[in-house]
Amino acid sequence: MRKKIALFLAATMVLGMTACAGGSNSGDETSSASAAESEGTEEKAEAGEADGEIKQVALLTAMAGAESWQTRIQLATTLDEQYGVEITNMDCDGNASKQVEQIESAVEAGYDAIIISPAEVAAIIPAVEKAVAAGVPVVSTEGVFEGASASVNIPEYDSAYFMGKNAAEWLNENWADKSELNVMDLNYEFLDNCIERNNGFMDGLKEHCNAAINVVANVSPTTTVESTNMAESALQADNIDVCMSTNGDFLYGFMLACQNLNVDLETVAGFTMDATPSSLEFMKNGTGIKGICAWSTPQGQVEFWLEATSYVLSDEYHAGDACKEYDLDFLYITQENVDQALKDFGWDK
Repeated sequence: MRKKIALFLAATMVLGMTACAGGSNSGDETSSASAAESEGTEEKAEAGEADGEIKQVALLTAMAGAESWQTRIQLATTLDEQYGVEITNMDCDGNASKQVEQIESAVEAGYDAIIISPAEVAAIIPAVEKAVAAGVPVVSTEGVFEGASASVNIPEYDSAYFMGKNAAEWLNENWADKSELNVMDLNYEFLDNCIERNNGFMDGLKEHCNAAINVVANVSPTTTVESTNMAESALQADNIDVCMSTNGDFLYGFMLACQNLNVDLETVAGFTMDATPSSLEFMKNGTGIKGICAWSTPQGQVEFWLEATSYVLSDEYHAGDACKEYDLDFLYITQENVDQALKDFGWDK
């Protein structure tokens, strides 16, 4: 099996060179920092070492170029030893067809389990079902879908609605004199979960904001650079008061565009789902980002992934069992608690 995996990794290295449009590290390198031993480490490792061999797990991601994903990947490849597994990351750069090929190749290469962040749920379900039937359980990082053995559930709509409601409350309190607000909607229409996320925060904003909401720009960047360029075009065409974003890196790109065009950051308010290092640092040092909604911390999320993986590799799991679900909590970050958030997320410098 190890020989098969080595050959597979050599092949995927060639594919990986074209991934990550933003040019960021794909997350293959592991962090040198040692994670503290968590409670129950020995028990968690037993599932992976029952046969005396570390279990091999493929982590298939859809957007490893994002800073937040780099952090999660590094944590996964650092904490994996505590759970008796060895994580290998492969990214498809948002390409569902490529991700299907990666699932099939992981099965052929002899991986014991797969953790996956779906590029497109509908497209990967047949490959996932074949993997599970072949004895390779699949853990979803993005909620339940058909065929998954276990899932870590992100309450996409509910958490995004919560963020939109909080954004509306900030606007009602701080910009009470404005009867209309021009909004830029930075979404990510290429991923199903992000579409649900976008719907949630726009519904929360519109239903709770006293001012009329005019969406004057609706775009879907894939990188921070694209977000900056799209935001510059939108800012030059219309006056924008509020930016709502599905991703912290995209909102950071909007703020960079404001700076590039000398827009007074006191005149814009940005709100986003998914905390990233750049968005949190900007919130700490700037004035434009007013609220960030996140799901647990990166380590908290990764520990859920590994706990679910430990379960599907144990004798407790049998193929055909109902998908076992692990639910993430969500939290809201503002300038008042951003310093603590940076520490909790491991991004304080």
